Amino acid sequence: MDKKKNTRTGGSLSWQEREAMIAEYLTGRYTKAELWHKYTGQSNEHGQLLNWMRKLGYISTPAVLRRAENSVTLRQQVQFVLDTEQPLDPQVLQKRIQELEKQLEAARLQAEGYELMIQL
Repeated sequence: MDKKKNTRTGGSLSWQEREAMIAEYLTGRYTKAELWHKYTGQSNEHGQLLNWMRKLGYISTPAVLRRAENSVTLRQQVQFVLDTEQPLDPQVLQKRIQELEKQLEAARLQAEGYELMIQL
């Protein structure tokens, strides 16, 4: 009797499944390859997970990632959001607000720079 492998393509996954896969990846417990195999049965994901993260707004450009790595890593930012079991300390929240304000200012300056380059 010939058994057919239970595999799926990345395109056959719903957006809810894709977001669930990304959330599991961002916990840091699984590699992309492990999750891809878990959800699709295939061994190679060919960068699809990263592509979905971009489309869903988890990451945008390499420049944004480099800035995030200089202050707080992307995983730490996501963990902060996902870690709802711990009580929210006002000092931690204030520090997070300050970090986000710095990132917002950097993004604003970058946008102004791009605008200036376009005008020139």
